Amino acid sequence: MAKKTPYFKPSANAMLRTNELMKLIRQGKSKAKLIEYAKNEWGVNELNASKYIHDACLKLESYYEKEAEKAKVIQLERVESILEDALKSKDNKTALSALDMINKLYSLYVDKQEVDHKVSEWKFEFNGEKNNEG
Repeated sequence: MAKKTPYFKPSANAMLRTNELMKLIRQGKSKAKLIEYAKNEWGVNELNASKYIHDACLKLESYYEKEAEKAKVIQLERVESILEDALKSKDNKTALSALDMINKLYSLYVDKQEVDHKVSEWKFEFNGEKNNEG
C-alpha cells in the first residue's frame, strides 16, 4: 500500500513572504525584481524565490476569481431589479437593455459578425429534398 503524503501546511514565515510578494506583484514589479527582492531580504536562492512568487500568483488568482464572482452576483441582482421595474411600468426599452446586460453577464451575448457569402452557394432543404438554386 502506498504512503499517503501528509498535508503540508506552510509556515507562518512562508505565508508572510508570500503576502509580501503579493503586494509587490500588485505594484507591478517584474519577476526579476521579485527574485532580487527575495534574495536580498530573505537570503533565499532563485529557485526558492520562484516558488514563493508562484504561490503568491496562485493566491492572487484565487482572490480575484472570488471577487469577480461576487461582483457578478451583485451586478446581476441590480440588473434583475431594473428589469422587474421596467416590466411593471411597461418600459420595453429599459427592459431590453436589462436583458441585454444579463446576457452579457452570463456570456450569452454574441457580437454582430460580418458574414461573407454568395447567394449562389446557399443550399436549402425542403422535406428532405435539396434545392441548389441561386
